[in-house]
Amino acid sequence: MQRRDAIRTLTLSAAASAAAISTSACAPQACSSICFPQTTEEIAAKVFPSNQAYCPGDIRRYHAGGTDWTGALASLRTVGAHGLACFIPKGTYSYRVSPNWAVAGLDLTGERGTILEHTGTGVAFNMDCGATGAVIDGLVISNLIIKGNAATTDGVYSRGIVRSLFRMIEVRGCSGKAFHIRHGVSNHYDTCIVSTNVAPWKIYPTHAFYLSNNGAGYYTAGCTFTNCIGEGFPGKGCALADASGNTFVGGTFEKVEIGLDIDTDDCRRNRFVSVWFEANSVADARIKGVGNSFSNCYFGSSSSGPTVLNSTGAATLFEGGFIRVIAQKNTARDTLFTGVVFSNHPALGVVGSSSYRMVGCTEADKNLDVTTSLPDHQVRTAEST
Repeated sequence: MQRRDAIRTLTLSAAASAAAISTSACAPQACSSICFPQTTEEIAAKVFPSNQAYCPGDIRRYHAGGTDWTGALASLRTVGAHGLACFIPKGTYSYRVSPNWAVAGLDLTGERGTILEHTGTGVAFNMDCGATGAVIDGLVISNLIIKGNAATTDGVYSRGIVRSLFRMIEVRGCSGKAFHIRHGVSNHYDTCIVSTNVAPWKIYPTHAFYLSNNGAGYYTAGCTFTNCIGEGFPGKGCALADASGNTFVGGTFEKVEIGLDIDTDDCRRNRFVSVWFEANSVADARIKGVGNSFSNCYFGSSSSGPTVLNSTGAATLFEGGFIRVIAQKNTARDTLFTGVVFSNHPALGVVGSSSYRMVGCTEADKNLDVTTSLPDHQVRTAEST
């Protein structure tokens, strides 16, 4: 054998061996001994894995078997509190009692299609800091479907959670509030969903999103809601009971009773940008509070009476967008409309009796084609446009 043939033979032999090793390493393997030993975080949490074939932080690692995942969820929460990133793969996980997920720095992620199915009573997904004014920060929770039952009260309950991120969380069925937010501050809620259009369910919440306080002075503030959806059930899409300085961008509240209910005068400077309201049976929006604003929003429900009812709103601002009809009660004041398109039906537009100003507004037909430019004016008594 010539030298070059010997070298070629050795090279081919080495390549074949490497390929065999690579294939063997990538193939699924049974765990005949400890695959992933107990970590320092698990030791500190006093959690011993039930199945060490799974990586630390994977819920399956803490499941002792059977159909009830209550214990595994509790263990997952405990190791998460000691710094492990928590992971729940696609599947349905039935449990009776929610752990208290109010854990500073918690990182909890599901795969798309991960369903946590609450079979017990009370709150399905609990994040509760407890005492008035108490806070926990730095949570990142994403890609979870919370499925309730007739005995489930709130779907996602949070009290005192601040500076945290919630993304792609969906609630399917509860008898209370789907997202009950008490004293949330500087949180981001991204594509959180309560919708019978996504999946059919028959246990309807009273509200999709409900923003309130945890005692006097500890209200929900500075939170951002992007592309959040509440639709297709007999209740309220979004209600603000004690909330100020929050921003809603995109999303829809439709085919409910009331799309948006700013329910008290304690709610101030909340902003809604390009939010869609339609097919609501009572009203698209009911407004109280000071300095709340709406930019490029669509208020188009024809099934309700007044599409928008301004009850005691002061210095409410509407910029652009479309309003079928807004009723200004005599307890509202100083509403400003700039560049808004109203319906051109003679009984619609602005009705009622309170002060308002109008600048650069127009009327449109049922196809939303502009038909009339409205004069700029200021009135002390609202008139039909």
